[in-house]
Amino acid sequence: MASCAVYVDFRWKIDKSEIMNMKIHIIACAFLLAGFTACIDDESCLGGKAIPELTIAGNAEEMQVLNFNLGTDCVIRPNISYKGGTEENLTYTWSIGTYTNGTKGVLEVVSHERDLTYFFTQGGSYYAHLNVTDGVVGYAMDYQVNINRTFEEGYVLISKDEAGNGNMAFIKVMTPEEIEEGVEQIYMEHCLEQMNEGVSERGLVDVKIGDVTVGAWPNTSVVTRLMVSVGNKCYFIDLNTFTIISEIDYTTVFSGFKATDFLYSDALYYPCAYDREMGKFVHLDLQYMFGYEYSYFKNVSFDDFYLCTYAGSYYSTKVLFVNYDSPEVAEYNAYAPYYGLSTYFPSTLDMLADEELISTFMGGNTPDYPNITPLYILTRSKINRNKVSLYSMTSGSYVAPENFSTQECELTDDMVLPVQGTPFVASPVYNRHYYYVGNNVYVMLMENAFTLAKKDEVAISFPTNEEITYMSVNIDTEELYVATYDTTTKRGNFYIYDTADVRADNQTSPAPKKAYRNCADKISSILYKPRV
Repeated sequence: MASCAVYVDFRWKIDKSEIMNMKIHIIACAFLLAGFTACIDDESCLGGKAIPELTIAGNAEEMQVLNFNLGTDCVIRPNISYKGGTEENLTYTWSIGTYTNGTKGVLEVVSHERDLTYFFTQGGSYYAHLNVTDGVVGYAMDYQVNINRTFEEGYVLISKDEAGNGNMAFIKVMTPEEIEEGVEQIYMEHCLEQMNEGVSERGLVDVKIGDVTVGAWPNTSVVTRLMVSVGNKCYFIDLNTFTIISEIDYTTVFSGFKATDFLYSDALYYPCAYDREMGKFVHLDLQYMFGYEYSYFKNVSFDDFYLCTYAGSYYSTKVLFVNYDSPEVAEYNAYAPYYGLSTYFPSTLDMLADEELISTFMGGNTPDYPNITPLYILTRSKINRNKVSLYSMTSGSYVAPENFSTQECELTDDMVLPVQGTPFVASPVYNRHYYYVGNNVYVMLMENAFTLAKKDEVAISFPTNEEITYMSVNIDTEELYVATYDTTTKRGNFYIYDTADVRADNQTSPAPKKAYRNCADKISSILYKPRV
């Protein structure tokens, strides 16, 4: 082993031990100033004592590249080798900085643990800097950390477990590059809680997408936000990071308000939350960001709501308001006074007095009215239980009994009648109306005479342990979204079908384009989130 000599000038009258300490400090400072990019040779010594050897696996001159998904913890476990000393003497300092176009940003110390666990709230490239030292020797290592933009494009699923706990899940639409590289499908559950510390998904209601006006006039701009409603408030979140930008508290309008429904459509202009027990609406101002009671919605309450997506002269949405006991179907119409009406909710009035209201929906175009989408009401007679009726309105500026015509069919044992509250969804291209009962999807055709599907005309059949909980059509892509709940595993599944394949004359169930199994809890809503 090589030796080290220590020279002392006694004319200074300085104790040899003090000079030894000075040399140790000088050596230590030299390594600290060098950024610990080199280790000390095993042959080195100080006062006859070997200096510990400290290294970190990897190339200290070139950053290791690590990739993580936004919404998951960034975990780095360095392979540290330490010989000639006690590891308890080692201290660790992790710092994080941005790394944009090869330029390192300012570092911020984030941890003193041996392994780094860090949560990024924004996608992009960063670098993690690690310093390890025992006070005498040290080593440094940099890591390039790429946080993939998980939320660029995909599906937002709203679900609840059996205990009523909410779960906002996200399924990413994988890019061609990710598919080619063999990257596993990216799922994330409870992403509202994951991306926003201290936020709870308890009482999760629904999610919508809409435009929010920001800034003061005349320097205003419009940004797109996800609107996530829980029981007492609505969160407005960034579409690419799922972090909360702002919120509106419903209880500032009505004390004790607890949303059970969250409604938004072209016809309503502004989103609103509804408390079924209280019978109150809270509307949301999307420019000044506050909740209020809209005068047109005062003193009105409903049992249920049907959100209809349809294709008239252009794709649009409408909310149909329903009372089952009355029974009655209504729609909101801000121009009702111009038609001489005393309410902003024109309805069917007593037209359905002798009927059991089963469902209401909007469908595809008809040859006679190419730019008008019919409004349908499906009923069963209270007097003659074998009579099923389909009321349809294809003309008129508002819902009114005089604007409806009626078709009837005789209910037979081989027909499939849905239960009350079952939603119907339509394919505008194929003019098919889909509905579900239990674990089967059926098609109701209305090209000729109105009739219900028969039991042997199953369009899609799922295993008996999978009950359908949600269904909708993406009319931009002509895709049918179906969510099921596995009663054995207590988990939700999400399937995507091409509507061209979902027909009444299928001999076997068509294969889905995509199948995402065990991806959520019991699913009540699915929203496609485009790339923004």
